[in-house]
Amino acid sequence: FVTAFNSKNTILALDFDGVIVDSIKECLVSGYNAYANFNDKTNIERFDQLDSDWANQARRMRNYIRNGEDYVFIAHALANGSAIKGQDDFDAFLAQNDKLRDTFFDHMVNQRISFSDAKPDIWAALNPLYKGMKTFLHNYADKENLYIITTKKLLFVHKILAANDIHLIEKNIFDTAGGKSKRQIIEEILHARQLSPNLFYFIDDQIDTLLKVKPSKVQVLLAEWGYNNEQQVSKTSANDIDILALQDFFQKFM
Repeated sequence: FVTAFNSKNTILALDFDGVIVDSIKECLVSGYNAYANFNDKTNIERFDQLDSDWANQARRMRNYIRNGEDYVFIAHALANGSAIKGQDDFDAFLAQNDKLRDTFFDHMVNQRISFSDAKPDIWAALNPLYKGMKTFLHNYADKENLYIITTKKLLFVHKILAANDIHLIEKNIFDTAGGKSKRQIIEEILHARQLSPNLFYFIDDQIDTLLKVKPSKVQVLLAEWGYNNEQQVSKTSANDIDILALQDFFQKFM
């Protein structure tokens, strides 16, 4: 487990959604709207405009997603009454509907761009930072050793950080839009910085992502406060990956 963390000679890399930002309301609203656009239906602006049962089911399925367009697949699954009880069910549903991926990707990106441009304050308010995270990022002592590695497009990461007046080193913020996995990005940073993997900590809220990164030998930790469920937390423990509560995170890395 993390002991005597020193930000001067050790890198801390964080996922964005589910680690820094509680983006669930924006993601579900944008996913709903992207699917509405796909079907020529009316958009919404507020989370409370979503049917509560729809929102509860969509929130449960959030634990299974890996990419932004998966939120549109959630809406598609709910519209078609598909029974999604776990990760395997969701992955099977994605495979069955794979021909829609590029279309859903475009609808999700275009919806987020138009929403965040037209109503920036409303959009940003749907993406609150987890309690204490703004202060943590503001006060982090060695920002040259602080990274963000996310599947979220950089455009939206920068908009959310700017809305919260958070200024990080831009070249230390990476997304996977170029086709590189999080593991590839991490290994490139290790090579560029000539750093031993044991001096690199990566925190994500998805166990599948951590398992893919683990062979790089960096220190991987699960953000328990993010989008995961009891089954996924158990899988984390079974794979000898430590689990962090939010207060533990602040105590270890402040």
